[in-house]
Amino acid sequence: MRRIGITAILISVLILLSSIFINQKFIFNPILFEQDKITSNDWSIYRYPAQIEYLSFEENGWTETSRVNDKKEIHFIFNELKKHKETVSSESDFFNRNKEMGKEKLVVIRHLTSQKEGEGPIIFQFSYYENGNAADVGNGVEFVPISDELKVLLEKLN
Repeated sequence: MRRIGITAILISVLILLSSIFINQKFIFNPILFEQDKITSNDWSIYRYPAQIEYLSFEENGWTETSRVNDKKEIHFIFNELKKHKETVSSESDFFNRNKEMGKEKLVVIRHLTSQKEGEGPIIFQFSYYENGNAADVGNGVEFVPISDELKVLLEKLN
């Protein structure tokens, strides 16, 4: 009986340590991960350290307006886009010709291979217009609505 208790404790500790390790190294838990049009890669691609780069298209090209290394903000962006991924959003929602769209913006999330240089592979990106209602998550093919909560964040940082 005592062996069963010790074994159960050891298994619980192992599960706890594994969970802590996964949460520190990866953006998504492999058990709960759902591959979709927002997160189309394997779960292991979405790793820490990661950063978000907010860019704006200016007269002379793309200009970085902000850079953030906040895990909560990374999760917030993914969660907000995933909430509305099934809502069909069209190219006409992205390019509303009847209103002033404002500047084109880009959000890039990258896994950092060098934190000092801010370099590493892009693991997710989307573009949008500052007065638009949709995010282009698939190079002009896939669009999802931008939630009001996400708009607030994007307006603050861009």
